[in-house]
Amino acid sequence: MFLLKFLWFVFTLPIRLGLFAIGVAFWVLTLPLRIVFGVLGLVGMGRLAQLAIVGAVGYFFYRLVNPEPEDLLPPGPGSSAPTAADLNRVPST
Repeated sequence: MFLLKFLWFVFTLPIRLGLFAIGVAFWVLTLPLRIVFGVLGLVGMGRLAQLAIVGAVGYFFYRLVNPEPEDLLPPGPGSSAPTAADLNRVPST
């Protein structure tokens, strides 16, 4: 009986090692996802939603107080790139 069990152990060893290697690979590949979802679970979805709302309101007021530099320029004649005639009219230094 011992010989039969030993032969079965030796015969199934490559299969078990292959399955073990696949399992370790999946475990390593899913580590980032498990870390992210673990942190999300610890923090809580309600607190994350609250943080997102506060951040969005803060960004809205930041953009309200600090407009884009392009918004501060006077409107051009139709294009933002100056033409050759515009460049010739302006004196160079």
